[in-house]
Amino acid sequence: MELLPEPLRVYPKGPLASHILGFVGAEHKGLEGIERMYDRVLSPDSEDILIKKDRFGRVVYADTDLQLQGNSLVLTIDEALQMILEEEIDRAMKMWQPKAATAIMMNPYTGEILAITNRPNYDPNNPFSYPMSSWRNRAITDPYEPGSTFKLVAATAALQEGLATLNTRFDCSKGYIEVSGKRYYDAERHKGILTLKEIIEKSSNVGTINLAMKMDRSIFYKYMKLYGFGQRTGIDLPGEHPGKVPPLRRIKDKTYASLSIGYGVMTTALQVLRAYATVANGGYLVRPYIVKEIYSPDGRLLKRTTPERVKILKTSTVSALKEALRTVVSPEGTALEAEIDGNPVAGKTGTSKLVDPETGRYSKDRYVATFVGMVPVERPRFVMIVVIWEPQGKYYGGEVAAPVFRAVAERALRYMLV
Repeated sequence: MELLPEPLRVYPKGPLASHILGFVGAEHKGLEGIERMYDRVLSPDSEDILIKKDRFGRVVYADTDLQLQGNSLVLTIDEALQMILEEEIDRAMKMWQPKAATAIMMNPYTGEILAITNRPNYDPNNPFSYPMSSWRNRAITDPYEPGSTFKLVAATAALQEGLATLNTRFDCSKGYIEVSGKRYYDAERHKGILTLKEIIEKSSNVGTINLAMKMDRSIFYKYMKLYGFGQRTGIDLPGEHPGKVPPLRRIKDKTYASLSIGYGVMTTALQVLRAYATVANGGYLVRPYIVKEIYSPDGRLLKRTTPERVKILKTSTVSALKEALRTVVSPEGTALEAEIDGNPVAGKTGTSKLVDPETGRYSKDRYVATFVGMVPVERPRFVMIVVIWEPQGKYYGGEVAAPVFRAVAERALRYMLV
């Protein structure tokens, strides 16, 4: 009998950033995260075989060189920001007892991912002791109806195409709007006339649908696609879902009204964050990425990722959107709890109903709460999205997700000396 050494992959930080790192399985093949995405890069190109023979030339021992190394990756992730994000998401999990949660921080100018976390999570040192569902990187694998965060599309289209300004007025006094026999209501009835800026500030469904009906649906569709909805962002992590946008030919009146307020479309948290990053960075759609550099075992730089971005919005459109989104985080808006003293925040809340799988109808007690924002608003250091699935008790994005944004952002800005 003989004991043979076997290499072991160790993750010193345990569950920290588990959905980014992933883990390896049998024969050290990557199964999740960057371990899977960059498996061929991380694996050695060849193996040195150690062979021992007896005096008659017979092989008595053979093994691979255990010191053989593959390439090394340098990530965009900031460990301190990752830890802050995970700690605050854990607090939210304890407070709201949701089914799941996701949060992402990103550099809006380059697309560098600074931190991603999901709950439930797992320890990559012992992944098979957790349910497989806990391995999912929900930030990119789980699409959902985004609700009011999607109102950005209608506002962008109207401003960019010159169909409205922030001061254009809409009659929202009834508290509802009827489209092809279906009534759409505001969560709270607003008195009288609302400007476009106030529609965003108060997250008015009635106002947003009125706004969308001022434009041809092909224009709205154009901006959905321009923001990248319905297609993968191109992030270098496995399992990204493209989301789902209905084809233009199937967008009838009721579908169009629902789309304008974030129903009838499926997005990932990362897709929503990238859209708001476009506003934050001056109008450029960026490709998110995780791996910054790749080095050979002897320390040579093999690859450095070049940020990819495309200008899609006019400067005037960006300025108007920032002005409107800033009012959301105010006493008159829906996200006062995201406000940070000394560092102005701009963003948008979202509260969307989930479909009850038994009835096929929207549930009356199952919601997704979201807040997505940028800080400081004039020159954002990062954009961040917080998504809480099925919180217990309160469920509005401004009550559940916005406080998490604030808690993370306050700590992150202190760390960044902002």
